[in-house]
Amino acid sequence: MMATYGIQTQTPHEVEPVQIWSSTELIKVYQHLGVNNKVGLTGRPGRPVGSLGTSKVYRICGMTVLCYPLIFEVSDFYLYRDMALLIDDIKTELQFVGKYWRLSGRPTVCLLIREEHMRDPQFKEMLNLLAMLKKGYCDGMKVRIGRLQNLISSSCIEHLDFMNQTNLPDNENAFVQINHEYIGYQSLTDVPKAQSYVEQK
Repeated sequence: MMATYGIQTQTPHEVEPVQIWSSTELIKVYQHLGVNNKVGLTGRPGRPVGSLGTSKVYRICGMTVLCYPLIFEVSDFYLYRDMALLIDDIKTELQFVGKYWRLSGRPTVCLLIREEHMRDPQFKEMLNLLAMLKKGYCDGMKVRIGRLQNLISSSCIEHLDFMNQTNLPDNENAFVQINHEYIGYQSLTDVPKAQSYVEQK
């Protein structure tokens, strides 16, 4: 649908082998940082990962992972479905990252557009925002949108070497937050194939 408006997007299948995680999954990984049972160190507290943290690309146990910001977390709170609020949050997110980014490499922000967003009566406002981003700016700040595979080479990549396979969270599966009652198929490849049958005479 987005291609109809000339806006380049990718489905979860199209970004593979890169995995897209919620920041909640990254919190679970960071809880293993500094753990030392001998001296009683429990690791990093389960604090949220902020905008700068979700703008990095992570290497975890041989996997390449990109996290989407907290503003895209699924919630039952009614403001979660407020399109105007989401658009304002996206602009604020980009402005914050652009102002305070001091790391090597470029920040890579994942904008998560769900099926329920596209069905929203106010989705035209989101299209206007995406069209503005396509032109290369957001409220006066330069941005660049494109395929993840083309952006990742210039991204800020952080290696989480303290992790091993046995410490990975059980539900580290990419897009675990997408399994939600309000959300349908994520791409055409997710739609079940029609079953053929022979009519009995």
